[in-house]
Amino acid sequence: QRLLLNNVSNAFLSALLAQDAMNIAKEDADFNRVLLDDARKRNEGGIATSSEVLNFELQVGNAEVNYINASNAWKVSIVALGNLLAMSQDDIWEKIELVQPAPDIDHGYTLEEMLTYASSHRPDLQSLDNQIAVARTGIEAARGTWYPHVGLFYNYGFEREDNASFNEHYDRNVSYGISLSWNLFSGGRTRALINEAEANLASTLKKREELSLAIDAEIRQGYLALQSSRERLTLQEKILETAKKIRDLVRYEYIGGTASITRLNEVQTDVTNSASACSQARIQVYNNLESLKASAGRNLPAEN
Repeated sequence: QRLLLNNVSNAFLSALLAQDAMNIAKEDADFNRVLLDDARKRNEGGIATSSEVLNFELQVGNAEVNYINASNAWKVSIVALGNLLAMSQDDIWEKIELVQPAPDIDHGYTLEEMLTYASSHRPDLQSLDNQIAVARTGIEAARGTWYPHVGLFYNYGFEREDNASFNEHYDRNVSYGISLSWNLFSGGRTRALINEAEANLASTLKKREELSLAIDAEIRQGYLALQSSRERLTLQEKILETAKKIRDLVRYEYIGGTASITRLNEVQTDVTNSASACSQARIQVYNNLESLKASAGRNLPAEN
């Protein structure tokens, strides 16, 4: 269940990334479409050249191609997500719009809290803990064959039931007592059973220790990856904000005739690339956060 939930989360985030790419491509097309309309008007007035009109037509076309590619990736991701959720519908992507996850990027969990939680909530560790308990019980059960066994018995019935002289009151038979048995010699069988049970316990304890160390390393690596991706996201958000400011300034400079169309194309490309990088950084944070939760067993229902 822990791994299945993580797979569902990954599929959701892949679809969300494709949805972001669609929005970015649409914004790029809309931006260049406004410039295209303006260039056509200025061309009709003899101010803008035909090459400027063609330039913005090219930019719009490229953005629309990017939208188609992102849309296809979106559909594929939604189908994959639906498969994991046991959903199958025609054109399912037309019925769904994903919403950004709740802003728990600052999840508030310390590394020690994650490690402590995992030690008592990881299902594979819990399974080994149960096996250890069974192994300890097996040792006690094997040792128990050394001790005397005491049993109680009770019997109630009738005698001469097939006899013509049978009497319900006189032919009743009641017996009860205590039985005691003590295995004084078993040819080493008891010691062999104990040795086998102790070996089973030692093997299970070793497996638990190895798994615990592997989980510890997995969580530590996941925590570092999350911290790194959060820093990257913060930086990418600042880069995107700066790229948009530069783009807006260059746009006014282009309209005023002090910036070239090539420069305008460059800064718009910077905005689009920065938006894509920002989206990828955000999705990576969510992905690392979900992976960390899965490593600690925090993506399972609370009752587990």
